[in-house]
Amino acid sequence: MSAELFAEGFSKGLEAWSLQNMVDSGVVFSFIALGMMACRAYLDSYKRRMTLRISSELWDMFIDLGTDLFLFGAALIGLLTCNPDIMVDVKIALPWLPLASLLMGIALILRSFHGGHKTQSKIWWAALVLIAVACLFNWFGFTFVMEGATDEYFPSGQPPLWQALHHMRSDMNRELSLTTFHWLSPAFALLFAWALATGLVRTIASKKE
Repeated sequence: MSAELFAEGFSKGLEAWSLQNMVDSGVVFSFIALGMMACRAYLDSYKRRMTLRISSELWDMFIDLGTDLFLFGAALIGLLTCNPDIMVDVKIALPWLPLASLLMGIALILRSFHGGHKTQSKIWWAALVLIAVACLFNWFGFTFVMEGATDEYFPSGQPPLWQALHHMRSDMNRELSLTTFHWLSPAFALLFAWALATGLVRTIASKKE
């Protein structure tokens, strides 16, 4: 093998490894965001140990902003991996992970611009349900599609159910990858436009006050 081929193979492998870890990180971010939102009482129990008022205020900001940052990271990873070339190079559970990223993006907008930070409000509950469903999709896609049982587990042949799940992997099904890209791209575009429009409207309104 020539040095050029070795360098090209190493570069391609490193790129695939980095992208796969980025996809997997999005799954982890979704569960962290759900935990920080659903287990707020547990996190608030640590706040009562803080003696300085500024410390408790910083703690509240850390929890709220941290949840939003994890949601933003998960949605952004979904957006960046919504690419036909990337989809066929790494394992992405279709349509489970893309749907989860979209739902977390919606939850982020609800929390950021529509009062989703007010605990137990209707918008807060809506955001929580969206994140929980997104985590369910991520868990199912990661466990049963991306890392599901392969041929090695079935010496006599892979059962039809596992074959169908295995066929949902983006690197195994280019047609499904392209179909997902066709509906996911406009969905993310609408999500981005919604966030941008809402943010601009609120920013302009705040300047007039």
